[in-house]
Amino acid sequence: RLGSFPTFHGDLLGALHGCGTFGGDSGSMQGAGEVGVGEENGHRRSGGGVGPPPPGPSAVGAPGLEGPRVRTAETAQKMLRVIATDEVDVETSELLDKVRESITEVSANKKPRKRARLRDSADWTIQGPEPLAGLAGDGHEGTGAGADSIAEGPGLAAAAVEGGGGGETGDLLKLAAGLLGPESGEGASGADINSFALNAVVVLAKAALRRDGESPNTRALQETLENMHLQYNSLANETSFLQSKLKREKDTCSGLERDVDRISRDICELREENRGLKTELEGLEAQVRCRICYESRRNCLLMPCLHHLFCTRCIDLHFQSSGARTCPVCRKGVSGVLVTQLE
Repeated sequence: RLGSFPTFHGDLLGALHGCGTFGGDSGSMQGAGEVGVGEENGHRRSGGGVGPPPPGPSAVGAPGLEGPRVRTAETAQKMLRVIATDEVDVETSELLDKVRESITEVSANKKPRKRARLRDSADWTIQGPEPLAGLAGDGHEGTGAGADSIAEGPGLAAAAVEGGGGGETGDLLKLAAGLLGPESGEGASGADINSFALNAVVVLAKAALRRDGESPNTRALQETLENMHLQYNSLANETSFLQSKLKREKDTCSGLERDVDRISRDICELREENRGLKTELEGLEAQVRCRICYESRRNCLLMPCLHHLFCTRCIDLHFQSSGARTCPVCRKGVSGVLVTQLE
């Protein structure tokens, strides 16, 4: 929550103190860092790690500093005092309310409005550059208080996306240069300082959330993804088994089809052979028929000519009609008839 943004002032003070400069000379920021942030409250803060000012002249009051350098140090001192103190003035409180409602609307994936009511809760668990990128405006519209002035400029988006830790020197310098503008070396108003402070708190808050770990939504999505991955593996194994079984069945069917084709060819050949045998059988049966009636089989052997061409019924009729016992073929006399019984 941004209810008390000095919670993050320790990280910000350490980062700014390590910068060595803030839009001005290398000694101005060091002088501002040595100034005690606990001057207004009279005690050392555990979060910031900055104690009361040491005795002796500070860098701000050094006699060798020029006018712009002194104003830059005073601006940095005011900025650090605003971040470190728990006593927030009315203007900073209004800025804080605007930041809250802007973050609330961004967390709901809506475009921030200039005049929006404060919602009950703000969702700080949304990770990634999208929430802060949504806060970034198209340009500087002024230095007044408001959600657009707090989040405008590419410096905040760059610090939120590239910083990753909230204490990066380059990101904070980009943020300060983008918010305070080119006139920071000549002096800055209280609204500029408060705007920079609140924007820095937003960056630190997002970085702290990144360091805390994954959000509950991300963990739930990760668990859902793992379950879906397990289901996918199960279905993939089952599909592979079914494909193997289908391949075996196809191979078996292919073998059966080849057997059916071979048997069909054999049947066709046997049918042709059967028709040939029937034709041959009919020819053979015609050869054993009686030469007179062509109905009964021949079963009489005439002696002595040995002609075996007639049946008993036809040879008896021939003998009766001719009045002589002669062979119908050679006209020789028949001394006897030998009847054969063929099975």
